[in-house]
Amino acid sequence: MKLTNFTSLKEQLINSRKLSKDSDFEIYEEIFNFELDYKTIDLVEVLFYGFDDQSEDIEMQNSLLNYIMKIFNNYPIEEQLEVLIVNKNSFLPHAENWFLSFLCRYMIEKSNSQKILKIFKKYSVTNDTIYLLNKLIIFTNDLPFEEIKNNIKFLLKEIS
Repeated sequence: MKLTNFTSLKEQLINSRKLSKDSDFEIYEEIFNFELDYKTIDLVEVLFYGFDDQSEDIEMQNSLLNYIMKIFNNYPIEEQLEVLIVNKNSFLPHAENWFLSFLCRYMIEKSNSQKILKIFKKYSVTNDTIYLLNKLIIFTNDLPFEEIKNNIKFLLKEIS
């Protein structure tokens, strides 16, 4: 597939993100085979639309998350976080848990807390940030990572 139109790709992802029929998988398979030239932050912003908490294939969604993280690894953490937070509405409300999964990956490192705080303050309304951080507390309840929970508490204290 020659990628010429991100708008078309976005529409295809929105229409297939539940992965409820065999044809829905085609776009994901094509994405995973994109040439290196396409693996950019611009592509990531579109790929966010491929997530759905009600998807019938969690493995494909997890593969998409890992694919995005591989692209993200070519960019500084601040840029990754900015793209994620600026594009949070690509996930909401249909893929809130996937957004929280992405955010969790950054919450493990205490050093990222200040970066997350700075970007949330710059690009998000305080009430929205507090809502998402509270959702993140619930989301991480069963996780064994105390660092994440402590970093969330820090962020909530700083935002409030």
